Amino acid sequence: VKVIRMSDVSVHSEADSCWMVVNDNVYDITQFLREHPGGEDVLLEHGGRDATEPFKEVAHSEDASTTLQRFFIGILHEVNIHEPPHEYS
Repeated sequence: VKVIRMSDVSVHSEADSCWMVVNDNVYDITQFLREHPGGEDVLLEHGGRDATEPFKEVAHSEDASTTLQRFFIGILHEVNIHEPPHEYS
């Protein structure tokens, strides 16, 4: 399993390359942007960031969680797991 730092996730925040973190797992959701039922803007708003709380707040279905797994690319580096969310450069 690939270990990815949040600083690496943060550079993938555009429509041509969009990654996000949910529950300390990193997902490349670029190919899912146009399929997302809520529209791609919702995902792009959280691109390059930890989207765990927004994902939980929407109360996604089991199907959504299963779909998300298709885009898994790695786990968040342990140094980033307990950090408060902030902007990375």
